[in-house]
Amino acid sequence: MCWKTFVPWWLAAICLAASLMTPATAWCQDAAQDSQSDASADDDKTLREQTVYIPFSKLRDVFEKEGRGVFLPYDQFQTLWKAAREKNPAGVPNAADQPPVDAILVQATSEATVQADVVQVEATLEIELLRKGWNTIPLNLKNTAIQSATLGDQPARITAKADGSYQLVVKNPGQQDNRIELKLVYVRAFNKSPGQNSVSLSAPQAPVNRWKIRVPGSDAKINVSPMIAASESPASNPTATAGDADATAADDAEPNDSKPNDSKPKADETVLWAFVGAAPEVSIRWTAKSEGASGMTALTSVQTAQQTHFAEGAVRTRAQVNYSISRAQLKQLIVDVPSDQKVVNVADANIRKWDVEVQDDKQRITVELFEPAEGQQALMIELEKFIDETMMQRIETPIIEAIGVGRQQGFVVTKVDPELRMELTAREGLLQIDASELPPTLAGQKWANAFRYSALPYKLELSLEKIKPRIEIDQLVEAYLMPSRLTLESYVVFDIQQTGVFQLEMDVPSGYTIEQVVGRAQGQAQPAAVESHDVTGQNNTRLQINLSRKAIGKIGVWVQMYKTLTDPNLLTPTGNASDVQIDIPKGDQTYRSRLDGHVVVYAPESLRLNPNRNNGMRAVSFTEAFSKVQSTRDSRYSGTRPTLAFTFSDQPSDLQVNVLRRNPSVTARQLLVTDVESGVVKYRCTLFFEIRYSGVKSLRIDVPDSIADKLQNQSGGLRDSVMQPQPDDVAEGYVAWQLSAESELNGQKTVVLAWDKNIAELEVGQSVQIDVPAIVPQDVDRSWGQIVITKSETLDVQPVGQPTGLRPIDPSVDLMPGANVKDAAAAMEFHDAWTLSLAATRYQVQPMKRTSIERALVRNVLTRSGYRNVHAMYRVRSAEQRLALLLPAEAEFDSQPARINGAPVPMERGDKDQLFIPLSGQTPDDEFVLSLRYTVKGGSDDISLPEFPDQPALQKIYLAVYLPEEWTLLSSSGPWTEEFTWRRQQFTEVAPVPNQDEQRLQQWVSEGINTMQDSVFQTDGTMFLYSALRPDPPPEGNLSLTTAKQSMIGGLILTCLIVLGLLTMATRLAGKVSVLVLLGIAVAGCCVLTPNFSQHLLGLPAVSGMLMLLLVWGAWGTQHATKAVYRSIRTGWNRPAKEASAEDETAATAEQTPPEPSSQDDQEDEIDEEFLIADDDNSNESNDRKEADNE
Repeated sequence: MCWKTFVPWWLAAICLAASLMTPATAWCQDAAQDSQSDASADDDKTLREQTVYIPFSKLRDVFEKEGRGVFLPYDQFQTLWKAAREKNPAGVPNAADQPPVDAILVQATSEATVQADVVQVEATLEIELLRKGWNTIPLNLKNTAIQSATLGDQPARITAKADGSYQLVVKNPGQQDNRIELKLVYVRAFNKSPGQNSVSLSAPQAPVNRWKIRVPGSDAKINVSPMIAASESPASNPTATAGDADATAADDAEPNDSKPNDSKPKADETVLWAFVGAAPEVSIRWTAKSEGASGMTALTSVQTAQQTHFAEGAVRTRAQVNYSISRAQLKQLIVDVPSDQKVVNVADANIRKWDVEVQDDKQRITVELFEPAEGQQALMIELEKFIDETMMQRIETPIIEAIGVGRQQGFVVTKVDPELRMELTAREGLLQIDASELPPTLAGQKWANAFRYSALPYKLELSLEKIKPRIEIDQLVEAYLMPSRLTLESYVVFDIQQTGVFQLEMDVPSGYTIEQVVGRAQGQAQPAAVESHDVTGQNNTRLQINLSRKAIGKIGVWVQMYKTLTDPNLLTPTGNASDVQIDIPKGDQTYRSRLDGHVVVYAPESLRLNPNRNNGMRAVSFTEAFSKVQSTRDSRYSGTRPTLAFTFSDQPSDLQVNVLRRNPSVTARQLLVTDVESGVVKYRCTLFFEIRYSGVKSLRIDVPDSIADKLQNQSGGLRDSVMQPQPDDVAEGYVAWQLSAESELNGQKTVVLAWDKNIAELEVGQSVQIDVPAIVPQDVDRSWGQIVITKSETLDVQPVGQPTGLRPIDPSVDLMPGANVKDAAAAMEFHDAWTLSLAATRYQVQPMKRTSIERALVRNVLTRSGYRNVHAMYRVRSAEQRLALLLPAEAEFDSQPARINGAPVPMERGDKDQLFIPLSGQTPDDEFVLSLRYTVKGGSDDISLPEFPDQPALQKIYLAVYLPEEWTLLSSSGPWTEEFTWRRQQFTEVAPVPNQDEQRLQQWVSEGINTMQDSVFQTDGTMFLYSALRPDPPPEGNLSLTTAKQSMIGGLILTCLIVLGLLTMATRLAGKVSVLVLLGIAVAGCCVLTPNFSQHLLGLPAVSGMLMLLLVWGAWGTQHATKAVYRSIRTGWNRPAKEASAEDETAATAEQTPPEPSSQDDQEDEIDEEFLIADDDNSNESNDRKEADNE
C-alpha cells in the first residue's frame, strides 16, 4: 500500500476516534473538575506545615503584639504537631459535630379546600437538610393522591414506602445546611352523612403546622381535631371547636398573607385558620349552620336536682337546674327563689353576670349568658338560710322556679346532721322514691329522704329537733390515804353516743383541790382533748372540762385531787384510831345513762384500815375492781398497798374507814465479813435495818470498847454518836452508839462499819488466834446475821474450839439477799448472842495451772494434693492475758485463723515460732470457745495437734480425720482410742461409722456458750473418729495412720488368692483343705492384730478371690476326674484276656513257689505294681490308638 492510500485512512481513523472520545472527554473533565474541587476542599481542611520568614526587626511586633508567647525548638514542635495530627487527622470530622438527624421538617402550611367530592390540599413544606449527600424525609400522606410535587421549579423525587406512605428523596451537595421548599398538592375523598361531612388526612408532621380550611357556604360549623389554636376569618363567623374542648382563640390578625392561595374569603364560603401541631392525622368535620324556627320563641323545659342540707343553725340548698332549649336561642334565664333565702352563688361557664331582685315574697335571679343558649344549658344555684331553735319546729324546703319555661320537674333530696333529728310534718305535690331511682348526679350518697315532683308548686315541711348526747361511764377511783394527805385519782371513760359534746362535767367532793385534769388513753378509749377546766357550783362541787374539739365515742379523762389531813392520831402512833371520810367523784347526771364505778383504797403499812360505813357500795376483789378500767398508779406511791376495794353505781355513795397508826417495827440483819490476810484482819459490818409502820428518830447499836475508836462509819446520810448518858442495859465491855438522820428513819436503812486489826507476820507453818468482835443492834424486834470469812491464798483459817450461837452455812448458796462476797472460804449464821475465835495458819502455796481445756474437737481433712486442712475447737477457761500456741512450722493460716466465740481476734507472733492469742475481755470464770483454722503439708502418717507450751489442763479431746473416698484405713498407732465401728452396708462392703455425730460434737464443745455464727468448715471423704483423755504433747501424742488405695488393696487380695489357687490346684484334696484352714487362721490373726485391715479381707475382692480360687480348683478336679473315667473305660476293653493270662501265670507260679507270709510293705509294693501295670497298659493302649489313627 502506498502512502497516499494510507494517509486518508489514517486521517479518517483519527477523526472517528476524536468524535467518539469527545463526550467521554467532556464527562471526564467534569468528573475531574468535581474531583479536583473535592480534593481542593479536602486540601483546604488538611493541616500542612509552612515555613514563614520574619525579619528580626519585626519579631517583637509579630510575637508580642497580643502579649508574650511560648516558643519551642523545632524538634519539640514537630513532636506536638504529630501528636495533634494523630488525635484528629485532617478531614475526619468530630463525632460531637455530627447532627443528630439527617433532615428537619421545619414548618408546614396547608390550605384545604372542599370541592365537589374531594378535599384538595395545597401544602408548602420548609425542609432543612443537615447531612451531606442523599437524604430521605417522610411525608406520611397515606391513602391520598398526590397531584403535584415540586422543589423550586423542578419536579421532586417522591417514592412510596411499604406501609403506603410517601417519602421525599433529595441530595444535599454541600457540607453546610441547606434549606429547601417543597410544594405539594394532594386530594382525598371525604365522607358524606346527613347533616355533617368529614375527612381524615395523614399530613406531614411539623412542629409549626398551620392549616387554612375553606368550606362552601357561609356560617358553616367547622370542627378540626386536633386543634391547639384557631382563628376565624374576618368575613365569616363560624363556630370552631376542637373535639369536646373549647378552642382557644388566636390573635385576631390574619395569618401570613404570603402563603399560597391566601385570598380573602368569599361571601358564600367559610374560612378557618387552625394550628394543629405535629399531629400525624388531621380530622376535619363541617356542617351548615341551623337556622332554627324563624320568628318563633324558644321551647324550654327544666329538670332540677335539689339538695337541702339541714345543719344546726343553718339550712343550705344546692340546686342543679338543667335547661333543654329548642326552636330558638335564649340569651337570658330567669329563676325565682323564696325571699327568706340568701342567694350565695349562681355558677356556670356560660354565665356573664347574674342579678337578684326582690319582688314581693320572692327573689328573682336574672342570668345573662355569654353566648345565646341552644340545646342544653345548666345553672348551679346555692342558697342559705340561718335558723334558731324557735324556727326548727316548722321549716320548709325552698322552691326554685324557672320562669318562662313550658315544664319543670325534678328531684328533691334532704340530708340532716347527726346532731339533729328530722320529722316530716307536711308534704304536697311530692312522691317519695327509693335512693336507687335518683339520677346519677345524686346517686351514691346517703340521703335522709328523696322525693320527685312533676310540676310546681310543691310543699315539704319538716320539724327539726336537736339530739341530746347519751353518755355511759366506766370509772375507777384510786384513793391514796397517807398520814397527812388524802389523794383521789379518778380515771373516767366516757362513752358518748348519738351526738358529740364539747364539754364534760363531773361532781367532785368539796374541800378538795383539783391538781390535774388531762386526757389519757386506755384500751379502746382515746385521750380527751382537754383544753381547760374550771370548778363551779355551790361549794365548788362541779368540775367543768372544756374540750378543744368535739368528742364522740369512748374518751378517757384522768382527774387528780387531794385534801390535807391534820389528825394527830394519824401523824404519830398514839394508839387511838380515827374515822376518815373518802368521798367519790362521779360523772355528771345530766346526760348520764349508766355509771359503773370502782374505788380502791391504798394505804402504807403504818396505817391499818377497817371500813366503818359503805352505803351504796359493795366490797369486791381487787381483780374485779380492775376488770374494766386498769390502774393508773404506775410507779407512784410505791410505799402504799391496796387495802380495800368497792363497786358503786349512779346511786348515792358513802364510804368511811377507821384508821389506826401502827407502832414502829424494826428488824435488823447483820453481815460481818472477816478478811484474814498476812499481817492484818479487815472487818466490814453491814447492818440492814427495816423500819415498818412508823418512823423512828434514831437507831442504837452496842459496839465493843476495843474497837470503838477504830470504827469507820461509811453510811451515807446517817450520823453516829456515843449516847450520853449510857443506857443502863449496856453490857460490860460495850459502848452504846446512836445513829440518826435529818428526819425520821423509815423503810430500808443500811449502816456500814469498817475497821482493821493488825496481827503478826506469820511464817510458814505458824498460827495465830483471832477473836471476832460482835456488834449488837438494840431496841429491835428481831436481829439475826451471818459471818463470812475470806482469806488470802497462803492462809488457812479454822474456828478454834466450838463456836457459840453459830451454825455453818454454804457461802455460795445460803447468803442473805443482797450479800455478794467473792472467794468466801466459810460462812456461819446466828440468831442470838454468839462468840467466835479463829486460828490462821500460813502454808506454802503450790502453783496451779492457769488455763484449762475441758473439751476439744480437732478436724483434719486430708486432700489429694498432699495437704491437711485443720479446724480445731477448744472450750477454754483461762486466767492469762494471752494464750501461747505452737503450730507446725509449715502451717499456712486462713484469712481469719483465730476466733473467740465466733468473733475474729488477731494473733501475735513471739519467739521460737510461738503464737499468742490475746484474751482481752475474757474473765477467768467465763468459758469461751477458741477456734483455729490452718493448712499444713503432710499426709496421714503423722497427724499432730496444736501445742500449748503452758501445758494447760486438757480433758477429753476428739480427733476426726477425713480420708478421700478412694483411700482406706489399714492401721493406726498412737495414744488414741478408736471411736468408730465397721459396719457392713452391703453384702460385700464395709464402712466406718463414727460413734458421735460431727454436728453433735460441735454442739458439745460450745454447749452453754453464746457464740456468733462461724463460717462453715468444708469436709470431704470418709470420717474416722478418735478420742483421748489428757493426750501427750507432740510428737508423743501424734496419731499415725497407715492408709492405701482401696483398688490397690482389693487387687492385691485378689491376685494373692488367684496365685494361691494356681499353685495349689494340682494338690490333693487334703492339701487344698489345709490351704483353706491356713487362710482362715491368717484371717483370724489379722482380726486380732490388725482389725482395721481385717475388715477388707471380707470385702468384695476377697469374696471374688475365693470364688476364683474355688473355680480354679473345681476346673482342675473336673479335668482330672474326666481323664480317670476315660482311662477306666479303655482299660475295661482289654481286661478279660489280660486277666486270663495273668491268672494262668499266677497259678503256675503258685505251684512252683511256696507261699510266704505277706507284710504291709509287701502289700504296698503290690499296690504300686498294680498301678505300674495299669500305667503300662495305658501306655500300650495309647500306642495302639496312635497306630490306629495313623492307619
